[in-house]
Amino acid sequence: MFEWIIGTLEYQNWGFNSLTIGSLGTLAFTIVEGWGLTKQNGTIWKTKSGESVSINLFSFLLFFLFAFFIYGLYIKSIAVIINGLVLGILHVPILFGLWRFKGFSRMEKVCFAISFAMIPAMIFVPWKDAVYIVIVSGAVFAIATQPWEIWERKSSGVVDIHLLVAYSLSTTFWVVYAFSTKQVPLEISTSITSIIIIVTLALWFKYRKADLTKF
Repeated sequence: MFEWIIGTLEYQNWGFNSLTIGSLGTLAFTIVEGWGLTKQNGTIWKTKSGESVSINLFSFLLFFLFAFFIYGLYIKSIAVIINGLVLGILHVPILFGLWRFKGFSRMEKVCFAISFAMIPAMIFVPWKDAVYIVIVSGAVFAIATQPWEIWERKSSGVVDIHLLVAYSLSTTFWVVYAFSTKQVPLEISTSITSIIIIVTLALWFKYRKADLTKF
């Protein structure tokens, strides 16, 4: 076990550098996002509803995070392993709640099946870095399904603001990190994700106000 630890990226590159900052940020925002996911899960089960919550988003993120966990084993990163495993597990009760209280449409079942394919792809395809890049690119489209769901239903539903705040804080960190380390692919993906989350927040507040006026 100790030999594995001394072989990890964090151990071998510990110091004031971009890798260490990124790893610490990953661990810190594992806690922040975990808090947001716990709040979202509680809201779904308390209200027994999945209104306006994107099933496609949580299907994708569930399998993305477990694939991220596998990728962490491949690159020997403690931060990536913990992030993928912990957040992946926290997505399970959310998706189960959505299945129970909202139900999956045919397209959502297809999305679930396609998302599941990320795990065998990460295990069996030898080009792990390429698979990871493709998956991250898909994450942008998955995240975009949440503001679309709120806009389409004209309701904030049971989308929990705590989770949106957690996503906002996490994305802000990664935008700053990406531009400070001049990682162009990360700059592009985090910037687009940041815009999507801002739009999601704007729609949440807009339709939350509309929801409150109905009562």
